[in-house]
Amino acid sequence: MKYKVKKHRRLSKAIGLSLSSFLMLAFFGLSNVSGQGVDNYAVTRTTGNTYNSIIGTGNSFAAWRNTGSFIEDDNRSEATDIGFDFWYNGTRYTQFSVSTNGFLDFSSSTDNGGPQCDDYGYCNSEFSVSDNGTYLALAPFYDDMTTAGGVDPLGTSIKYELSGTAPNRVLTVEWDGMAVYQNTTPDLNFQVKLFETSGVIEYLYETMDPGNFSFSYTVGINAASINNNPRPEQLHTQQTENTTDFSDAPENNLSVMPEANSKLTFTP
Repeated sequence: MKYKVKKHRRLSKAIGLSLSSFLMLAFFGLSNVSGQGVDNYAVTRTTGNTYNSIIGTGNSFAAWRNTGSFIEDDNRSEATDIGFDFWYNGTRYTQFSVSTNGFLDFSSSTDNGGPQCDDYGYCNSEFSVSDNGTYLALAPFYDDMTTAGGVDPLGTSIKYELSGTAPNRVLTVEWDGMAVYQNTTPDLNFQVKLFETSGVIEYLYETMDPGNFSFSYTVGINAASINNNPRPEQLHTQQTENTTDFSDAPENNLSVMPEANSKLTFTP
């Protein structure tokens, strides 16, 4: 009988330890979820990269939201399938939209990206505002731009392509030969890549020729909402061109062009 009592005490102790361990794991698990933020993405930068354009092989977007008279300026695509589950900032997304103004977003907003200085429009200052901003966005080069000319400017200037096999697929989105309204001298070429499983994001730059235009752009990532005074978990913007200097301070006036064949990598 002594043996049985001792055995029961040991079992009770083991159950108690197991429960304590479970509660501790649960606590830290919830802490990690609540502490998720865009500031948890480590940023690295490399130069001398090979830029592999997908303009000749990629897909044109099936539909765009702004169907006005000058669709190649200030437009946002309809939601398009990523091709895999992509986890951004702790949330799973299966679709994205893209803007002629140099950003990709996971928002469910139906804003057409038309010629308004508002959310998902042409004002890159909306990337860091606290009310109706351009949220859940990846901005490799957010500024007021237009596609190159041609018979089908939207169809030939902005493409996407899914490559690889599960669980290591990659979505590439490319802006090719971007310019500005009534000024064709700029020649801006850049990409965003989304990596399945790892959740890594890459911004790649090829020729970034401003022509005779002075840009004032934004580079960064942001969350689903932003406070009046942005918090680190809500906003992560580049402070100095061609560096890994990122913070929660709004910076919407970058002017020096991203270096050709450079790459920014955001690793969660």
